[in-house]
Amino acid sequence: MNIALGTREDKMMMTGSYTIANINCCKCGDVYMFSYAMNIVLGRREEKHLISGVYTIANIYCSKCGKELGWHYLRAHDLKNRCKEGNFIIEKLKMLKEEY
Repeated sequence: MNIALGTREDKMMMTGSYTIANINCCKCGDVYMFSYAMNIVLGRREEKHLISGVYTIANIYCSKCGKELGWHYLRAHDLKNRCKEGNFIIEKLKMLKEEY
């Protein structure tokens, strides 16, 4: 399964085999967690209080159009959330599947 992100002009591909979870309880709506992402740019590091705890994250942006797509977990401050470290969260509303 391939998931295209962005618009027809700004296409970013993610391979479905890297999809870890579909999360329904995020404040911004449904999100997907991926272990790998490409064609992205990381923003600056920041401490963020999320529903499940405190994390060091970096927002992720499309490398072509600059649209904010989600965030990258850099560090979990709680041991029980360390499994999220290194993973990428992309908001479902910012994902479009287009057939050409």
